[in-house]
Amino acid sequence: MAEPTPIYIHAASRTPSFGYKPEHGYSPAEISRTLSRLLSVPAMDILQSIPVHIDAIFVSNQFSDSDGAEELVVNRLVDSLSWHDRRNNADLRLSGVTCARVETATNGLTALKVAIDHLKAGSGDTVMVIGGEKLTPRGFSDKEYFDEHFGSWAEGIINRIVSALAPNDRAHCRSMPAAMGLILNCYARTRWIDYSDLTRLIEQLAIKSYENVLNNRNAFQRYSKLFSGRSIRAVLKDEEKNPMLVYPLRQLHMSPFNDGAGALLISRHHKLQTLDGGTSVADVAISGCAIAQDTLSLTERNSLDSFPATALAAKRAYDEAKLDLRRWESELAPLIVEQHDAFVPLTLINLEDLQLFHNQWDVISFLEDKYLNANSCPLMLNPSGGLLEGHPFAGTAIIKLAECFARLAARHKVASWFTPNAAGNEKPTTAIVQSFGGIGGNVGVAVLDACSAVTGVPTRSPGYTGHYNNLGSRLEPVKASLSQDWQIVSLVRAKMPYISKREQFTLPTGETVLALVQTPNGRKYAHAIPGTDEAALRPEDICDEDIFVRLDEADDTLSFSIRDRRQRKRISFRHVTV
Repeated sequence: MAEPTPIYIHAASRTPSFGYKPEHGYSPAEISRTLSRLLSVPAMDILQSIPVHIDAIFVSNQFSDSDGAEELVVNRLVDSLSWHDRRNNADLRLSGVTCARVETATNGLTALKVAIDHLKAGSGDTVMVIGGEKLTPRGFSDKEYFDEHFGSWAEGIINRIVSALAPNDRAHCRSMPAAMGLILNCYARTRWIDYSDLTRLIEQLAIKSYENVLNNRNAFQRYSKLFSGRSIRAVLKDEEKNPMLVYPLRQLHMSPFNDGAGALLISRHHKLQTLDGGTSVADVAISGCAIAQDTLSLTERNSLDSFPATALAAKRAYDEAKLDLRRWESELAPLIVEQHDAFVPLTLINLEDLQLFHNQWDVISFLEDKYLNANSCPLMLNPSGGLLEGHPFAGTAIIKLAECFARLAARHKVASWFTPNAAGNEKPTTAIVQSFGGIGGNVGVAVLDACSAVTGVPTRSPGYTGHYNNLGSRLEPVKASLSQDWQIVSLVRAKMPYISKREQFTLPTGETVLALVQTPNGRKYAHAIPGTDEAALRPEDICDEDIFVRLDEADDTLSFSIRDRRQRKRISFRHVTV
């Protein structure tokens, strides 16, 4: 068995998760920064603390500066990364460095994978990986301008976010939360999860996540004001503060979009000579990193109750890292898992797809018995609050990698980012990081390990990974005989945020009823017509019975009417087993 060949992390840094206005802790000067200046903040922090020669810079960024104030962002970023070394009285610049921008929706791990491949190909020894987004217009530093333009800006961001969906999904779902609602309700239906149990578990997970957010000193400061003087549970139950947007998802079950950036200094070498004559010794290694692509279109996926790209990326990363998860609760505890919970219930799907558990019942049992109710848990699950603490899209994964570095290395400076997690006195030695691009269309998984200060190699011993070898062949859908009838496989009611009430399919209540219908020839989207029985249908109604429909096509629009209901007998979903 070949030994793993890790890439070493020498330093990591991140900015806070900036909000949209000064009252969220975002100063006017910070709001006025360009994207390149924002990206340079964590990078400069690293270079000034560990001045080393850099061969390449790879930047993860999905959106350019939202007000169009800057072009050639990566080139300008390199110009920003220069400083005067007072000790040696020298100007240090990065002229001649290889630089590139990497974009796969919000999956920041793609930039890391490109950087790792660059190093392993022998194209350089030391690389900087930077990720971040600057969404807030510079004019928002002025309150009057903010008040006048916030609504149109927010609507524009919603429309830009939905661009990560396939065109057909985008045309019908109109927002990312609506697409997530279809996935979640399909998950509840195919996995036979009681709807009331699901909503209760979502609330409990949200409470736990916000407890971690409030212990994260870099988190979006809007939350400290939101929860000030009130319990988290009380705020989550407040219809005004936390309205229902997509059944059963409420506003605070979804990550915010905001500004922020993170950076990593990685190398092929455990030790580096710094430009001032010193030595940098890495404390953390990237033992495995992989990316996998699935069909982007939701209607063309074999199922919606799991994300096969996660399972494939995890398999490849675990194989590379020689990570044995068969007894992780005893041998790897406390294991850090930073999973992409842009929507709180993604936790249920991600923990299964990351192969930590065999099925949904194991996941739910673990969460209820050990994660939510126990004082000590073998899993440090999104210990800084996950994406609820802030989600600067293509920068999020780099920030989460930086946080994992901080916890694994326990450096004094970066350890001050957060309040120590109540996971016992044991120090974590292994972390798994997952990052999405476009609701599971493109997924990355990375494995990080703490290194021995003596040998410079990961402290975790390589394990047996043969139980992953045949995983790819197990990702085929379970075949089930389909009736010639047309059947609703998922349904969602959504209040479309920042979208005009004049939308064709918006009901008088401001909601849209969207269904995904299985036909003999594939899946089709359908929208309910206001004033009819189907407009009153709730997602939970289809969890306990099969609902067959008639589709009427007119003006390039599909509307559906309920034909009859039958007791459920057949389901179709994808098995991902180990």
